[in-house]
Amino acid sequence: MGACALRLGGDSIVVFDAESGKMRHDHAGHAHQLQVVALSTDAKTVATVSDGRDLQVRDVSDGKERRVWRRERGFRSAAFSPDGKTAALAEFNYTPRGDRSRFL
Repeated sequence: MGACALRLGGDSIVVFDAESGKMRHDHAGHAHQLQVVALSTDAKTVATVSDGRDLQVRDVSDGKERRVWRRERGFRSAAFSPDGKTAALAEFNYTPRGDRSRFL
């Protein structure tokens, strides 16, 4: 698989071939609007966060779901380590002193 381009659209991510511009896959699966997308440095894995309080990790080449996390408070962000093997997730953590993030 060569270089790809991603487009967020409502509740899905569309993967395009960067050279030809042709659509490869439409990764639907979230029940709500997408807010965050993180792509691994090797462009093989994508993590998406929706306002429905779930985070999905998928294989870019075929769209297969690798992992799903759901949190009552929801997620704020996601990022991959430089080697693409570890994901850092930050969830909302409401406290009496305000909004804070907690890394999982």
